[in-house]
Amino acid sequence: MLKYWPVLLTLTLAACAPAVQASPTAEPTATPQPAFFDDFEDPNSGWFVGLDEFGEARYQDGGYLIAPPTDSGSWSSTDSPNDESFSDMRVEVDARKVAGPDENEYGVYCRLSGEPATFYLGLIGNDGFYGIYERTADDEWLLIEGAEDEPIEINAAGNHMRMDCIGSTISLYVNGDLVAEGSDDSLTRGEAGLYTGTLDEPGVEILFDNFAVYLP
Repeated sequence: MLKYWPVLLTLTLAACAPAVQASPTAEPTATPQPAFFDDFEDPNSGWFVGLDEFGEARYQDGGYLIAPPTDSGSWSSTDSPNDESFSDMRVEVDARKVAGPDENEYGVYCRLSGEPATFYLGLIGNDGFYGIYERTADDEWLLIEGAEDEPIEINAAGNHMRMDCIGSTISLYVNGDLVAEGSDDSLTRGEAGLYTGTLDEPGVEILFDNFAVYLP
């Protein structure tokens, strides 16, 4: 069952907090076969496609575009169409902004489950913002790591993101460097997917490509 959860994000933490750069740590070079992979070349591969008051999602230019609602401070997410639940996982994607302000946020999530949805989220923004968050069943957003001091370097042409959810350790890599890592054991299993959000200005459009889920 494909799910699509767009809601209004009222929390101002992500919009206001400055960012910090962790000491770069190269990610491991060994790459296992993915449990799920989509390069979005097939527009019938099963991802949500639609346009309504909750935003828009569509296949475009060999990728998958997600645009949250035009209200500022809103966000949209969609889970992968394989509809599988995992415990430990590694989620990767290539992402780039195609429209809207640099003050934005986009990324991947893991261990999504429930209604209202709970998940761990690793995100970046084109202004250099980044962070790992947990969304709780009470619709709260808890900062696990990041967003405290200096922004990270973001490539305008696109960025490779990776989020590891291994046991209680949640890690975020950007372009091969470990930028945030924290610990939380409240969410143990769920699905993986994609996320975009707006901050003060609306109009954000993010194009994703090469989405993969690996089982370590």
